[in-house]
Amino acid sequence: MNKQDKENLRREQDEVLFIRLNKAGRDVAAWSESKGFETGWGNLPEKLMLIVTEVSEAMEAFRDIKLEVVENNPLPYQRDKPVDLVHQPVSEIVNDKLVNELASELGDVIIRVISLAHSLGFDLESAIRTKHKFNLTRPPKHGRQR
Repeated sequence: MNKQDKENLRREQDEVLFIRLNKAGRDVAAWSESKGFETGWGNLPEKLMLIVTEVSEAMEAFRDIKLEVVENNPLPYQRDKPVDLVHQPVSEIVNDKLVNELASELGDVIIRVISLAHSLGFDLESAIRTKHKFNLTRPPKHGRQR
């Protein structure tokens, strides 16, 4: 596959992602409204904090994963070392229940974000594309210097 074909395939995949994302926003917002939940500019702070709550729950799930890894480490002298959750396959260091809990919480974050964006009339496709184009112009590890 040549470079142009790869670029065309990437663009097609992007289109599918955004179409599904916008449809998901419509579906989730409709479900939410059918259950009596209202979303609009008037309760935006509440809805934003519910997103923060879901992110906090994802962090709790991650903390549970780290605790399990440390507690199940067979070498006591390594218990105080940082756990490498980046380079070691998750399936080797933690049970599926905890991983599924983290995935579920991240799913809740996405559901709340796309529902809110749709309810406020935002075009997520355009917003993500615009933000992604801008991010491509940023230097590596931009922002706060460490």
